[in-house]
Amino acid sequence: PQNNLTINTAGTITFSGNIGISYGGTTTIKYVTAAAVITTGSTLWMDTGTVFFDTNGITWNNINVESGNNTLNLTSNLAISGTLTFAGGATTFLGALGFTAAKISCTVAGTTINLVATNTYTVTNSITLTGTSGSTIKLKSATGGVKAIFTYNGTPANSNISNVAATDIDSSYGNTVYYTGGSISNTLNWSLPIISNLGWWIFYN
Repeated sequence: PQNNLTINTAGTITFSGNIGISYGGTTTIKYVTAAAVITTGSTLWMDTGTVFFDTNGITWNNINVESGNNTLNLTSNLAISGTLTFAGGATTFLGALGFTAAKISCTVAGTTINLVATNTYTVTNSITLTGTSGSTIKLKSATGGVKAIFTYNGTPANSNISNVAATDIDSSYGNTVYYTGGSISNTLNWSLPIISNLGWWIFYN
């Protein structure tokens, strides 16, 4: 099925609770104008399909991308004040722009997140990406050898990244991304963490 939503009103639009936006089809969400768009307390749920976001001017609260093959086509920057959650399967980003999210989270081993080469994806507060040694979470540019820009502006204390395979990722525009386990290939500003050993601080790079 195809379900489209265009916001073009002189009034106020309020999103609340859990809102399903894609169930195996294609959905376009377009923002033109409104007196206000309130998303506090809401979560957009995407369950296997394609969503075109043209929502510059809206800051979404939470977005959950459920397990399956999902595509987010971004024709404007996707702004998220809460958490962007990946719940398994493969998520592919397309389009000319990326996202700015306070938090991203994925705790489902084997999940793949494909980013557009040279586009910018920014996380301002915290990252949780935890796979397993036998089934890593894959964070990668969709174009081999050409980096996607993944910028982390949070602190190391708010970063929990383990058993992740990062490929063709440029994080040089923000803070260092620390990881344990997994692998990195053609990345910038990713590092194994500082550890304490009998009072000495040792940096692994």
